[in-house]
Amino acid sequence: MFKSKAALLYPFVAIVLWAGNVIVSRLSAHTIGPQAITFYRLLVAVLLMSPFVARGAWRNRRAIWPHLGPLAILGFLAMCLFQSLSYLAAETTTATNMAVFTALTPLLTVALSAALLGEPPTLGMIWGAPLSLRASSISSAAATCRRYCRTACMRATR
Repeated sequence: MFKSKAALLYPFVAIVLWAGNVIVSRLSAHTIGPQAITFYRLLVAVLLMSPFVARGAWRNRRAIWPHLGPLAILGFLAMCLFQSLSYLAAETTTATNMAVFTALTPLLTVALSAALLGEPPTLGMIWGAPLSLRASSISSAAATCRRYCRTACMRATR
């Protein structure tokens, strides 16, 4: 089924990186501005990825050049705008709320693709949407329960 059992780690690593991003966003919310952290994050990403993609990109520059405008717009929307708004949100909400909204991203993508682009969802999307929604609601309910218990305990000790 899988060529390598290490392939099973890739989704886990992606989840850990996204979770780490949410936690770092929340921890750095009042230390560094959203624009600064977005800039430094992109700078580090470019420096780390350049050795792996620069040669291939240069070799394929003729194929890339006609698509440079749309790629730049998508890069801006995906990396700059999304991350800046995420870091801005981290200043006013909890890491749990941010994680819930991040978990809803696939569900919103399917819904908007169907509504705006007329793209019918695949069977995997239809199966994954309720799973994503359930995981988000469980996470949100657990966070609300923890907050309620913490508040009740603080009131009880007064």
